[in-house]
Amino acid sequence: MRNATLPPAIPRLQTPRLILRAIDPGDADDIFAYAADPEVARYTLWRAHTSIEESRQFIAWLTRVSVACWALVHPDTGHVIGTSFLHSYHAQHQRAAIAFNLAKALWGQGYATEAAHAVMRAGFMYYGLNRIEGTCMLGHVASARVMEKVGMRCEGMLRQYVWAKDAFHDLKLYAILRMDMQECSGG
Repeated sequence: MRNATLPPAIPRLQTPRLILRAIDPGDADDIFAYAADPEVARYTLWRAHTSIEESRQFIAWLTRVSVACWALVHPDTGHVIGTSFLHSYHAQHQRAAIAFNLAKALWGQGYATEAAHAVMRAGFMYYGLNRIEGTCMLGHVASARVMEKVGMRCEGMLRQYVWAKDAFHDLKLYAILRMDMQECSGG
């Protein structure tokens, strides 16, 4: 079995339209600007932020629960427009899960797909993963579509898998393997 050791620092990533860098407590204002929107929080496990302090706590939570969390920075403005992170890391099984969120003004423009693809590649390249999973609530068609666009396959439904916002929620489970990613990129 391969030794899955973590890199000493979260690698900086770049896509054609985004810079992905380690999230920082100083990102709270930018995160609050989009995370306060109830539509952005609708299909997440967290409620819309009501204060900058909640955004600071959100950043602290992300850095605790994730093996790597990237701020999605729009290079033209320098503002954080979302996050993407790898969480639920299992070194022995060489797997983790991906999650992402994005400012509503940028929905439907391919930014989430770009970010998810970059984070998946980093998961395989820097974190020695063999499998990356992703989940979304059943009604979150856009998130499911992003996972499909980056080559993840739907593996089924996790019934009443999470408790959030005073209710149990079913989740669709997606996954991609290292060999799937290599097939998609031709090598």
